[in-house]
Amino acid sequence: MSEFDPRMYHHHNRIKELRKEKGLTLKELGHKVGIRDNTLSQYETEKRNPKLEIWEKLADFFGVSTSYIQGLSYERVDPYETTMNELKKMRFNDDPEKDKVLHEQFENLFENIIGYYNEKIDELGSAIGNIQGDDDYFEP
Repeated sequence: MSEFDPRMYHHHNRIKELRKEKGLTLKELGHKVGIRDNTLSQYETEKRNPKLEIWEKLADFFGVSTSYIQGLSYERVDPYETTMNELKKMRFNDDPEKDKVLHEQFENLFENIIGYYNEKIDELGSAIGNIQGDDDYFEP
């Protein structure tokens, strides 16, 4: 058995990848999120590690989960994190207009959750279909 190599389990963050997807320079991204470009560069190269609040700010800007931007997940959107972020935005009061907005936020929230799981169900169905189409597949 070989020795444990912690580098095998190191996940690189996706700040640079996401920045390039949006066609932004470090300076432009820094201006949009309120972080100096040299600090962002150090985050991208992992010479510095952002605090959780910074990860959240960057994830929100790019529309991804914090675990995705940190390189800990392959899923761009985490339904739990999305739900929690939406709930943070909600305010409960007696104003009918604000109550209407609250209901719209709930609807959007649940549409996001349902959409996510419908996509996963479709992917699973396709995977099962591919397996069943395989000549080596044996159904008892």
